[in-house]
Amino acid sequence: MLASLPSFIRVPLALLALALNILLHVAFIFAFTLLKLLLPVHAPWSKLSEVIEYVRAVDADQAYAVHDGLLNDNGLGVVAGMLGERGPGTPTPYSRLAPGDSVDL
Repeated sequence: MLASLPSFIRVPLALLALALNILLHVAFIFAFTLLKLLLPVHAPWSKLSEVIEYVRAVDADQAYAVHDGLLNDNGLGVVAGMLGERGPGTPTPYSRLAPGDSVDL
């Protein structure tokens, strides 16, 4: 249908559609609040500094550790310290669920 219209009409319609699309996406981002974040705290592709930046960017109400099975007690303590009160500071409370524990999402 749009292809049959003259170009001086098609271009403004395309720009209007693009503007509306951007506006709706931005409105969705600001309207959406993440309540709980499942946070991969230890993986071969991540660094703890990137995890901290991610927690800050998402700004969820609560973060729970996932993907931490290879960490021993010392590593779990370092991660908990960096994402908790001893770290550089994140706006999101951090918790780790012990194996077998659960939480309602």
